[in-house]
Amino acid sequence: MNAFLTGLLALLSVVPLAGEVAMVRIDGGPYTRPLEKAGQVRQVAPFELDVRQVTNAEFLAFVTARPEWRRSQVNPLFADAGYLRHWAGDTELGPLAPPDAPVTNVSWFAARAYLKSLGKRLPSLDEWEFAARADARQADATKDPEFRKQILAWYSTPTPAVLPAAATMPANFHGVRGLHGLVWEWPRDFVASMSGGESRSDGTLLHKWTEPGQGAEPSVEAVRKAVSK
Repeated sequence: MNAFLTGLLALLSVVPLAGEVAMVRIDGGPYTRPLEKAGQVRQVAPFELDVRQVTNAEFLAFVTARPEWRRSQVNPLFADAGYLRHWAGDTELGPLAPPDAPVTNVSWFAARAYLKSLGKRLPSLDEWEFAARADARQADATKDPEFRKQILAWYSTPTPAVLPAAATMPANFHGVRGLHGLVWEWPRDFVASMSGGESRSDGTLLHKWTEPGQGAEPSVEAVRKAVSK
């Protein structure tokens, strides 16, 4: 099993710098997490997220500039043995890692270091869950049986060996691509999520975790940037 999570955005777009991934704004508001047993009402402040996941090419540029995050040099406290295992080498992507596909097998620590280098951060679990409620037509589709059916179908579909381009996934109501049906993404507060017992067996629909390796946290499948607004 792998660990993941996905983030999201909204209608008010932000003009990116040259080469930056476009972000969209989500205004936030009250919500309850899908299928959470307690049904606690949570409040989410406005935030922005990338319209797609970080790609292999983008993460390659990071490890090229920061050798301490290359596969052969990373501290084992900050990444397990699965870190970037689908790449052909430290600075070589290879056939399993197309440049425009989401970068996967990235540790939480590496994801944070990458985003810090850009002045951004991972989305919180509440931000991601709030955004991930949307389908293509509505901001909150959690009560739509067809939406739930699609999410559950994703759980039963094997992940392809080679992922498609991140920008080709269907966009949801907010304009965010790949929230469901492609990969999982890291939340900023994954430790709190794990210690709080929020797993699929506890009724939370949108995330699952792996076993930590050699003292490191689980490997995650993908990364998306967020900022507070």
